Amino acid sequence: MMSQMMVEGGSIVGPAIVCMAGGAVFLALGLAHYAGFTKPVAFGGPFGPYLGLGITWMGGGTILSGLGLILSEKVHPVFALLLCPPGALGFVIGVVSIVWIPRFLRPAWLRDWVDRGKPEAEARRWPRLGR
Repeated sequence: MMSQMMVEGGSIVGPAIVCMAGGAVFLALGLAHYAGFTKPVAFGGPFGPYLGLGITWMGGGTILSGLGLILSEKVHPVFALLLCPPGALGFVIGVVSIVWIPRFLRPAWLRDWVDRGKPEAEARRWPRLGR
């Protein structure tokens, strides 16, 4: 039954492009978070300051893996070996970064906020989103 649904000799390019588009959205949102545009969500939102940092890494990893799959089909299979493992590593770093991220990977505004003891006065200043 399953073999009837699968297309013989199908291309990976279409699904890889869809994954890369989703990765680009994650990367753009994460870069906005790194730049500090989402501080109200980071300080007062339901997800905390690390979620945006994690999706940055997941987006980058997804883009790298998708690019490796496309280039392996269109140019040479070695591209899958070169780009998919770093892409998978980026995705794993992203999953871990949702709950914790090493100090050297945090943006300056978050390092400063944590160094000051996450001041409650500053956290209360931002709107509470989703609560």
